Amino acid sequence: MPNTMNISAMASFNPKEELKPFNFQMEEPINNEVIIEIDNCGLCYSDIHMIDNDWRASTYPLVPGHEIIGKIIKTGEVATKYKLGEVVGVGWQKDSCLRCKLCSDGFENLCQSGNQGTIIGNHGGFATHIKLKDDFVFRIPEKLNSNTAAPLLCAGTTVYSGLISSGMQANQKIGIIGLGGLGHLATQYASKLGNQVTVFEKNDDKVDLAYDLGADDIVITNPDVPKGIKPNFDIFINTVDKPIDFNKYIRLLNPRGTMCFIGDPGKIDISISSLISSEKRIIGSVISGRNKLEKALEIAAKYGITPVTETFKLENVNQAIDRLRNNQVKYRALIKI
Repeated sequence: MPNTMNISAMASFNPKEELKPFNFQMEEPINNEVIIEIDNCGLCYSDIHMIDNDWRASTYPLVPGHEIIGKIIKTGEVATKYKLGEVVGVGWQKDSCLRCKLCSDGFENLCQSGNQGTIIGNHGGFATHIKLKDDFVFRIPEKLNSNTAAPLLCAGTTVYSGLISSGMQANQKIGIIGLGGLGHLATQYASKLGNQVTVFEKNDDKVDLAYDLGADDIVITNPDVPKGIKPNFDIFINTVDKPIDFNKYIRLLNPRGTMCFIGDPGKIDISISSLISSEKRIIGSVISGRNKLEKALEIAAKYGITPVTETFKLENVNQAIDRLRNNQVKYRALIKI
């Protein structure tokens, strides 16, 4: 029989249930597989969707966690990408076909034939170790603080990819809708890369945070976008998951401007005439391919982009989940393994 490791984890055994201690066996890595000893793992709302089986993709026992940082402790016979002891990270995706045109063009996240999520049919990062192919394992730059960088592997690359897909360059006027787990990272990426950033946020207690993160201005939208805002934005990044009047934001876009949805507000009512008359566009964006993820980490290391985090021990993961469900986390939760 092959050698195995006993892995300790926290898992949900049924939809919507609290996580409980769980042990499982992990076989030795083969081919280009690696085993990572996990140091910490971010908690993302996608983990809650998986715990609750909202996407009908969950299998139980389910070990959540897909913003993972740890070190390589074992490698398969052809896994030469990383050295033992090297600090690495893992995000939402653990595999794709790596052969189709989308994969070849750097959009592995959109692969239609081999796209596999880290916690779909696989135990994730709320565990002492994880095993997966090194194709979707990423080197953590030395300048990044590995104790806080985990959210960059999902939330960070998601907002960075959305900005790039929206046509972000430099010297643009960019609006960030919502200053939460995604928005506080989008604000940093957009501002550090040379743009004028305005945060649109309903809570006036986030004013100081917005400026600290690099925003040039903050607009309080409680209950609505105030009148008098000039329509000169090149890009809006929406990070909120509640329906609001997005037509008011689209009207603030310059001709050929872009509204990018990262947060999912569900069904919304959009006036198409305002898109046609000024060639504005609406797009969606989700995580990123490998090249963009590596670039997002590189930029974060270069410019000091840092997630604002709360840290919880693994045995207190249910407390973190409850706080996230109730929108109380400021602004990403980290689970220390």
